[in-house]
Amino acid sequence: MDDFKYIVDKFADIKVVRYRVDGFDKLNLNEKLYIYYLNEASMCGRDIIWAQRNKDNLMIRKTLENVIKTCTLDKNSSNYKKFIEYCKRFFFSIGFMHHYNDTKFYPEISRKYFYELLSHSEIDFDINDVIELIYSKNSDYGDILKCSVNDFYEGVSEKEAKDFYHKLYEESFNKNLSFGLNTKLINYKGKLKEKTYCLNGLYGSCIAKIVSNLEKACLYASSDDERESIELLIQFYKTGDLELWDQYCIKWLGLVSSKIDYINGFIEVYNDPIGIKGSYEGIVELIDENKSEITRIIAENALWFEENSPTDKKFKKKKITGVSANVVNVTMLAGDSYPSAPIGINLPNSMWIREKYGSKSVSIANLTEAVDYSILEEVNSSFDEFSYDKNDIELKKKYDIIASDIHTHLHECLGHASGSLSKGIRGVELHEYQSAIEETRAELFALYFLMDDKLIDLGIIDNKEIAKVFYESYIRGGLQVQLVRLKLGEDVVQAHMQARKLISTLAYEMGMSDNVIEKKIKDNKTYFVVNDYDKLREIFGALLKEVQRVVSEGDYNKARELIENYAVKVDLDLHKETLERYNKLGLKPYSGYVNPDYRLIIKNDDIIDVKVEYIDDFLKQQIDYGEYYSFLK
Repeated sequence: MDDFKYIVDKFADIKVVRYRVDGFDKLNLNEKLYIYYLNEASMCGRDIIWAQRNKDNLMIRKTLENVIKTCTLDKNSSNYKKFIEYCKRFFFSIGFMHHYNDTKFYPEISRKYFYELLSHSEIDFDINDVIELIYSKNSDYGDILKCSVNDFYEGVSEKEAKDFYHKLYEESFNKNLSFGLNTKLINYKGKLKEKTYCLNGLYGSCIAKIVSNLEKACLYASSDDERESIELLIQFYKTGDLELWDQYCIKWLGLVSSKIDYINGFIEVYNDPIGIKGSYEGIVELIDENKSEITRIIAENALWFEENSPTDKKFKKKKITGVSANVVNVTMLAGDSYPSAPIGINLPNSMWIREKYGSKSVSIANLTEAVDYSILEEVNSSFDEFSYDKNDIELKKKYDIIASDIHTHLHECLGHASGSLSKGIRGVELHEYQSAIEETRAELFALYFLMDDKLIDLGIIDNKEIAKVFYESYIRGGLQVQLVRLKLGEDVVQAHMQARKLISTLAYEMGMSDNVIEKKIKDNKTYFVVNDYDKLREIFGALLKEVQRVVSEGDYNKARELIENYAVKVDLDLHKETLERYNKLGLKPYSGYVNPDYRLIIKNDDIIDVKVEYIDDFLKQQIDYGEYYSFLK
């Protein structure tokens, strides 16, 4: 494994890497089989996320798969190679909308050639329908639900959806439920009704496979608590009952001593324009005991951080319950977390459960390591291009990885878990701005405490240069470097990018009179340099105080003002310059992953082992998954 190569493919603006699962080979057979069937359960929901992203997604995906497998045209032609690049982009983004900025991308081949490809392949759908879907322009104007390409709603306007769920909440005996999380809302003959994701409902054929593998995983659970947690998840999948979902989340929170953990269900609401519908997601994790020491120290001191936060006292938690944190290595990524994946997670999302029972955070070590090591395989570095002086470059190379890791721990373990809501606020009032504002809040919490003496006292860092390196990198990234992810003239639309832009832009403006952050020009190139780290931390604290108020009070108007004024629009001249400089480096701004394969070793009809096989072909994995995990028509 010493010659293990991380980069497996590059196309468009994407770099695909593979990750290692260290420690798997040291597990006993029961533990390996527990992971194996949890992995399979995660993957069996693959078609669900494809269907959720767009109602025509599966038809297009299956058409592209069949062209790759059956087309009789010359596969060495330049046009065919462009077709393959389009397929890779389509598979990576789970559809024809860019995975990060929600803009539609198109094949760099003519409709005529695309028609020829389909005509010379075994296709199960109408060729003209498929081509029209691929090449047609999307409407960017009008009602945000009716213009959305996602398939969470059908014939329903933004106002109708909000009114429907407000009424559902008002009329419900249990007002804690995550109303609408696992349903599609449709307009049926003038009346709104929900289609529930469950065994006998929407996506039932996928859910049957998920349930089957969860039942097999139960056989290898190492404790009654693990088994009971999975059994509750199974009952939720069978019924779609949100009360069972809450019971499962509470039980899952109690699995703090398990060596193996998982995420499975309809989790994040980022893909829904009004932040109600959960996207299918599956991740399986192997706890890294050695690396978890820092996260556990942070979790054990959560109350100190809460009490010393610069937020208003009335918006602080009075006590901290059930905060746990680990560093993990994922064994499988699926659904909304594949091929693009998070590097940290904090769940559950239900605010009442978080306040009463706590939350669970993970930082995913083997994913961050895969990207970090892949950078070493590149010839050029964006560090060098956008850093103002060589000293900054050397410090970043020395401290960047540890600084980023600690920031992620603080963001996931404490940031998302901090603060409380005012009476009567449910945590959904910010609607389409909810995700970006919540990411902003967690980011500010982490930024503020990253330079606190408490981290030195706890032995988490040994000097503040680590924090300073991250401050410099964060401001540079938020104001400039992240613009390489956008085409010239595009707005910032992704929640995490909006959070970084909002924080960096406001910090720059708020510190302008004291020259806290300075815009410098050298050799006709723009740089952003932090001159006063202590004052910048004060600005982060002031912003955290206001953003926590917005969340705690459900201040929709202020959330809209913050996002629309500071997180969306891009300086065109700076954007153009940044793209020109970055494009010369030959780098890709986005990273994603291929999963390992897991193979059962059978002898005399008995399973005697599970072996990990590392994959180095992104496209083949997509085709294989299309064959193995295709359960929806």
